[in-house]
Amino acid sequence: MAANPCAQSIKDNLSKNAKEIQEVIWTGPNAEVTKEELESNSFGTATPFALICPPNYGYDYTNFSPQAHAICNCKDVTGRPIPDCTPRGPYYPYATFLCLDVNTLQYSSRRGRDCINQGDNFYFLTCFWCCGGYRSMAAAPDGVKALDQLQEGDEILTGSFKNKKITWRPGTVAFSGGTDERSSQSSMVYIHFDHSKVVATPDQLFLLSTGELCRADRLVPGADKLLNASGDPINILAISMGEYNGGVHQVAAATAFHGDIDGHLLLWGGVVAGDFLLQTNAAQLIKNGLMRDSDKLPKIGTTEYEQKNKRLLKENFNVSAPMLPSNGNGGKATKLQAFYLPGDQVITIPPTAAAYLDEAQAKDVLDKAPRWDFDEAGINSDWVTYVLSIFSGLYPKINFYFDQANPATNAYAFNVGTDMYVVLCGGMARLKGLAQEGLSFILAHMVSASQRSAPQGDNSWTSVAMADYYSISILMNVYFGKDFGAMYMPGYRQLNDCIFKFISEQNSKYSGDPYHPTIDKRFDALDAGKAMDFPPDGIGGPTAGGLKVVGAKAYPPMVNAYSFIDVNITAEQSAAAYKDLAKNNVISYSGEIADSFNMNTDLDFLFPDVEDEDDREMMIGDVRSVLLQAGAVIALEFNTQVGDKSGSNAGNYSLTPKARVRSAQVQVNSPVVDIKANIRRGVEYEIKVGNNVTSSDGSTLDQQQNSAKFRLT
Repeated sequence: MAANPCAQSIKDNLSKNAKEIQEVIWTGPNAEVTKEELESNSFGTATPFALICPPNYGYDYTNFSPQAHAICNCKDVTGRPIPDCTPRGPYYPYATFLCLDVNTLQYSSRRGRDCINQGDNFYFLTCFWCCGGYRSMAAAPDGVKALDQLQEGDEILTGSFKNKKITWRPGTVAFSGGTDERSSQSSMVYIHFDHSKVVATPDQLFLLSTGELCRADRLVPGADKLLNASGDPINILAISMGEYNGGVHQVAAATAFHGDIDGHLLLWGGVVAGDFLLQTNAAQLIKNGLMRDSDKLPKIGTTEYEQKNKRLLKENFNVSAPMLPSNGNGGKATKLQAFYLPGDQVITIPPTAAAYLDEAQAKDVLDKAPRWDFDEAGINSDWVTYVLSIFSGLYPKINFYFDQANPATNAYAFNVGTDMYVVLCGGMARLKGLAQEGLSFILAHMVSASQRSAPQGDNSWTSVAMADYYSISILMNVYFGKDFGAMYMPGYRQLNDCIFKFISEQNSKYSGDPYHPTIDKRFDALDAGKAMDFPPDGIGGPTAGGLKVVGAKAYPPMVNAYSFIDVNITAEQSAAAYKDLAKNNVISYSGEIADSFNMNTDLDFLFPDVEDEDDREMMIGDVRSVLLQAGAVIALEFNTQVGDKSGSNAGNYSLTPKARVRSAQVQVNSPVVDIKANIRRGVEYEIKVGNNVTSSDGSTLDQQQNSAKFRLT
C-alpha cells in the first residue's frame, strides 16, 4: 500500500509507475527526470511517470477551490447543486498543478510565470490528487469490491425483487472464477448508461425496470431501462458489441438454483445484474416467465436488430481492438464498431440562447479562419459525432445535436420547454485544425453555461468566462485522469490557433455578457480552472481573500412600542408598557434600554389596570425577558455582500473580551451583517469573523482583514 489511499488510488487507476514527490530523484547524476521533461511538464501524460501531489497539497490548496468543489461535490461556489453532475468518491483522482522547488521539494500555490520566476529550481508541474476510493464493481456489506478480488466465502450483497421493490441482504460468494487481464474476448457488450458504463459478456443478465431479466446482447437503448440499487430506472444511452482486451470474471451467490431470482441479484457497476448461476439456468428462467426469451429477440449488431429498432441511430466509430497477426507479435488494430443510440431532434436556435462567441466574434472567425468545404466535411464528421456521443452519454438530460448544415462558427445552449439542448454548428466543426480536443472544450463550455451556475450573465446562463472556468471540471469528467492531461494542451492551443486568433482587437471583448471578458481573460479562466485555483479577477466569480471586514459600529439594545406583544400582552398593553418604561427611565423615549437595567430592576409600575395579580406578574416577567434578551446590535460592515447561509450563523463570530453572540442576520442588498450580543458600554471589543464566512459570490475571507474593533458608548 502507498503511504496514503489517494496515492494508491492514483497508482491503481491512472499509472502503475506513478510516484510521490519524495520517491523521485530530481537532481544529480542519477536524476530520473530530464530538464526537458521538467520544462515541458510531461507529467500530464505520465511521462516519464505520473506525479502524485504531496499528501497535504489538496487540503492546503485545491480542495478548497470552486473548481474542486464542482468536480468532487457537484456544487457551484454558492453551494447550489450542479445539475447532471455525479459527485465523485473520496479517491477519485484529478489533475492539478504544483509549483515545486526540485532542490528543496518545497511547494506553493503559485502558478505559471509566478512560479518559475522564483528561481531556476522552480517548475510548474502537473500532479494528481484525489477528491479524497475509486468505484469497484460489486457491492459488499462493508463497501464495494472488485469482482476479481472476491473469493469463495467472502461476503457480498445479494438482492431480491418483489412487488417492484429491491431488498438487499448479506450473502456469501459460492463461486468465483474467470480469466486474467491478459486475455482477449472476441465479443463483449459495451453498455453506456446514466453517468457510467459496464462491459459485459453477451449472456450476462440484467434486471430491467419491467421486472424481467434480459441478456446483455439483446438490450435496446432508449427502450429498456436498467435498475440502480434503490430500484430506480436507469436509461441506456448507447450500446455496442466488439472485441475486448482484458479479464472476465464470474461470481455466483449460491450453488443451488431453486427456480427464482431471489438471492441471485448483485449490484454490479451501479446496476442490478444476475449472478453466474442465473446465466447457467437461463432456459428455466424463461420457462418460469422471469426472463425474456432470447431466441425471440434479435442480437445487437445484426440486420434484424436494426430493422426492429429503426428509431435508433447507428454510429460507426474507430476503436482499438486486439490484433494477433501470423508472426505472433501482439498489438492493436483500429476497427469500426457500431454504436446504437436514440435519435436526435432538429430544432431552431432561439435568440436567447447562450453562445460560445458573440455575433461579432463569430463573424470574424467566419470571415478569416480556414475551414473545410462542405464536400470535405466527411473528413471530420466521424469524430465530431463521436465527441457528441461521449458528452451525450455523460450528460443524458442534455440533447446534443450537430447541425452540420449551419455555417455559423459557433455553438449554443438553450431550453425548449423543460428540454435542454446543446448545438454544435457545422461552421465551427469545419474549422481546419479544430480536432476532438478543441471541440471538447467548446462542448464543455456549453454544458457549463447550461448549468446556470453563479455568477450568471444574459438570460441567466452561467457568465461566459466563468463557464470557461467551470468547463475544466466538465472536461475532467469526460476525460479521466491522464487522458485529461493528454488532451488539455492540444485543445487549449486549438482554441487559440483555430478560433480566437482570428478575432479582431475591437471585438476581443465578449459583448453579450455583463462582465465583458476579453479573450485573454477567457484563457486566464481556463488556466485557473486547470490549476484548481480561484478564477481571475474581473469575470464576476469568487476570489481567494476577496471578502474583507471594513469596520464595525455598536448600537445599544432597543425596543419599540410593539416589542412586548405575545399571547399574554395585547398591542394596546404593549404600547402602554412602552410609555411607562420611558417615564420611569428604564428606556429612553426612542426605545434605547438604559445601561442600568438588569434582572433586579423594579418594574412593578407596569400594567396597573390588570386586577389579577398572577396575570400581572406573568406579564411583567414577559416584559423583563424581552428587555434582557434585546442585546446590543453590532453592525459589521464588509466590502461586499455576504452569503446569507454562512453570514447568518452566529457561531461564525467571536468577541474579545468574551461576550455572548446571540444572533446574526445578513442585511438584504447590503454588505452589513447585524449581530446581536451581550456587551457592556465603554468597553473596547474586537469582533473576529470565522473562516467559514464567504461572500454571496463564494469569495473566501481575507485572513488579514477578518476583524474590527468597536466600542458601545
